[in-house]
Amino acid sequence: MSDGCQCHHGGAGRAAPHLATIGLGERGAIGPDTTVEAAGRRSGRALETLRSFGFDTCCGGRLTLAEAAAAAGLPVETVLRALRELER
Repeated sequence: MSDGCQCHHGGAGRAAPHLATIGLGERGAIGPDTTVEAAGRRSGRALETLRSFGFDTCCGGRLTLAEAAAAAGLPVETVLRALRELER
């Protein structure tokens, strides 16, 4: 996976903001229905963790953690446990 986003959302050739450059997001509880984008906004370590699972943190950012985990063939609880450990 490349470090830079090569997507062009919103047309006109504007690159989408990469999750690493967006401010921290919501601090509510992480669950299966949390989007990849919201989870990645928590910290750079969270973003790295999501990428380590092979999750697309750009175009796939709108998927829920449950959807992304299923697409990667992982139990969502494995992903949730890893993200929750970062917050301890």
